[in-house]
Amino acid sequence: MKWPGSGIQAAIITWGILTGAVVVSFSVSRQRRRLGVCVLMMLGLYLVIGGHGAVNLVYASRTFFGTYRVIDDPKHPSFTLFHGTTIHGRQDIGSDEPLTYYHRGSPIAQVFAARMSTVRSVGAVGLGTGTLAAYAKPGQLWTFYEIDPEVERIARDRRYFTHLDTCGTRCRVVIGDARLSLQQRTDMHDIIVLDAFSSDSIPIHLLTREAVELYLTRLNPDGVLAIHISNNHLDLRPVVAGMMRDLRLAGRVQFQETTDLDSGKFGSQWTLLARSEAALGVLASDEQWKPLRPSAERTWTDDFSNVWSVLRWR
Repeated sequence: MKWPGSGIQAAIITWGILTGAVVVSFSVSRQRRRLGVCVLMMLGLYLVIGGHGAVNLVYASRTFFGTYRVIDDPKHPSFTLFHGTTIHGRQDIGSDEPLTYYHRGSPIAQVFAARMSTVRSVGAVGLGTGTLAAYAKPGQLWTFYEIDPEVERIARDRRYFTHLDTCGTRCRVVIGDARLSLQQRTDMHDIIVLDAFSSDSIPIHLLTREAVELYLTRLNPDGVLAIHISNNHLDLRPVVAGMMRDLRLAGRVQFQETTDLDSGKFGSQWTLLARSEAALGVLASDEQWKPLRPSAERTWTDDFSNVWSVLRWR
């Protein structure tokens, strides 16, 4: 999901339009004076339609994996982490409530509510701001697998986000490529959450048949694999359904479209995979979770993937 705040959205769209206009003006104009007048006019237009302090940039950094920005929105006192234009977490100031895709009424919250009494170990691929740590209970051990150490550094900065700090020793972070980390470690989990596919460029190697086979080796017999497939450009449901068919798993999907931007609660799309219907527990009969229906599309493997086949054409 991209820039859901109305003030943020207006500012970004405005700046995008104006930047494009500057580039076009520069490319077609041979007179510096005329170009200067165009730039001044566009800056004035920005001040009129979108330049009145929509958000505050409080932190920015860049790594091999992209740019990160922490935004303070005075209209809704909170901090939001962006990776490029994709939201990686939001936390209201002075509150430990999980927000964005993980709010208390979200599909992943339903998974935790249905299984928390029997869960001892949770693995989460993708850290963000550590929002999922808000669901950690005493006696449980949560392991976050995160490829970029900068993400962990931001998530542990108490000036902005406190979920990891509040979780304490119940939550640990393993830095490195999640697939390699899971392969090298022997940790067994009751729930594995895959949350690495909401950005513009997805790590395909985490969503192949071989990758899912690896996850199953790190999942207890009655465990559940929850895959967050919210994406602006790709419909990943057929990809997950193909894994379910090929590996003879039980599967469910839920599309939650309701979004409350002011409260920071976003709609999201999740799929569940388990070794059997019984392993899904009460979620197997929950009407909010619909059966996954495989298509005729070829399953993604380490040797084959087809992003074109899952593009959202609109």
